[in-house]
Amino acid sequence: MKTKLSRWKIQPFGIWEYFEIEETVTIRGEEFTVAHEYMRQVGDDEWYEPIDDPDKNLLKDYWLYREEHKLLDPEMAKCLFDRFGMDTAALCARFGFDPNEWARYQQGCLQTPAFEAQLRQALTQLD
Repeated sequence: MKTKLSRWKIQPFGIWEYFEIEETVTIRGEEFTVAHEYMRQVGDDEWYEPIDDPDKNLLKDYWLYREEHKLLDPEMAKCLFDRFGMDTAALCARFGFDPNEWARYQQGCLQTPAFEAQLRQALTQLD
């Protein structure tokens, strides 16, 4: 573990130190080294996820995994479908997506290989 950055911030509920630690995470059996951001109150040794975005580290892990495997990013896919004026209901009906799986994907969850293939197939049909 290696600290990369440290900064202090005064909050209404105390003085907090923000820092990054390089950690090894495993996603679908693959290990990645990622710099995660944490915070701790001055005088306390307990680490907390960033208060402004508790999912920041997890989403960063998923973003790196997607980048490594050239998977489509939820925002990129949403922008492409928005360009064609499709809402979620129309998109799911036209391309046979499970609305629950689409919602999980849009919230940042990693897509399954089958969903990725289905998504790429749908994008080719839009051209």
